[in-house]
Amino acid sequence: MRQFTEEEKQQAIDLYFEKCLTTKETVNRLGYPTRQNLERWLKNDPRYGEAFRHGFYPLKTKVEAVEHYRTGAYTAAEIARKFNIGSSDVVLNWVHKVEQLGYNGLIPKKRSASMPKPKSPNIPDDIDELKRRCEELEMDNAILQETIEILKKDPSVDPRGLSNREKTQVIGALKTTYPITKLMKRIGIARSSYYFHQLKIGRPDPYDR
Repeated sequence: MRQFTEEEKQQAIDLYFEKCLTTKETVNRLGYPTRQNLERWLKNDPRYGEAFRHGFYPLKTKVEAVEHYRTGAYTAAEIARKFNIGSSDVVLNWVHKVEQLGYNGLIPKKRSASMPKPKSPNIPDDIDELKRRCEELEMDNAILQETIEILKKDPSVDPRGLSNREKTQVIGALKTTYPITKLMKRIGIARSSYYFHQLKIGRPDPYDR
């Protein structure tokens, strides 16, 4: 078994925190150690606590940090100090993700380590099928954007498991753009649950015919 020097250990630990990486990303960049070893090293670092675990900050913190940076009134270093973020590189990494992927890029992807990597989707030859897939992708993007808006107002919301009330709010924001039936199917809410929460929210649906 290879023995790592203290310098190698510290290099891995610093890279993990300063670049806001996951353990897997850190190991891939350095080529060492195993993820299990890195986890053990990290646990001895005071930065590895409840406020900052596995390279993730609360989504609200990420969004606010990026919005502050995009105003041009703050430097990345000032934002890092303001929000108690590990380094200015972390802030710049979030800004880069938003520039490339939109605010959706800040949402952590929850996937079991035992799950296989998804295969590349087959591109259909049929034009109508291709158009349908494009429309679904546009709808998914719109749904994610509305989910971001909900998270800005309530950071305790789990973006990977919206409640029926939150799903109803998303549909309410998009129903003038997409058919309600398609939104309900895409988001995963029963028709009865949608209309129940629509009435409970206290905003009668003018599109209900």
